[in-house]
Amino acid sequence: MQTASEIISEDSREEQIAQTGILFSETMSGMCQWKPQYTVQEEQSSLAITVDVCISNLDQWNDSAISYKGTFEGTVRIGSWKGKLTDGSVSLFDKDHSGNASKVMYYGLSFEKEGEQYTLEGKKYLGNNILKMWWETTTLKVIIKNEQQVVVGEGTLRLSPQAFMKQLSTMRAVVPSNKPAKRLKVFSAFIAGFTIKLLTAYR
Repeated sequence: MQTASEIISEDSREEQIAQTGILFSETMSGMCQWKPQYTVQEEQSSLAITVDVCISNLDQWNDSAISYKGTFEGTVRIGSWKGKLTDGSVSLFDKDHSGNASKVMYYGLSFEKEGEQYTLEGKKYLGNNILKMWWETTTLKVIIKNEQQVVVGEGTLRLSPQAFMKQLSTMRAVVPSNKPAKRLKVFSAFIAGFTIKLLTAYR
């Protein structure tokens, strides 16, 4: 089973977290519809991202008004093509200013394909209907822009139940080497904070 440390250096991720934090891997896949004027790609193709996420601001876990901030590295797959991400960030439980939801989970990443730089922006919209919590927390609406910031593709990625179980298996807490007993406390704080922020979005 693939873990976060299989794609990137475990030591480098722990350096980014510095003192305490959470690491986990996430894979989402779906389809992307490409704009007619974008001739480099087929009209429609499969799209998938695998990211190794690093969340470090766990001291704010009990404040439902503050979002979790993190960075990630990983890969993107478009059809049969696969490339490494050049940059990535995530912000969980941001306030939604579009009026589409109560909270959003934002994913932003960059990659290079055939000599051109692209950015992918994705959002999970939370809080519309508690009965649709699973659907909303596992559905990422994405747009892809080229170097001129022109939208060249749009799509929807999903986190499948199987991928979710795999994600849980990769989740772990990082603590200073001289405080190993703190690992359970950090992990519990993240789970508690995530639950509070999630339930707050649907109240």
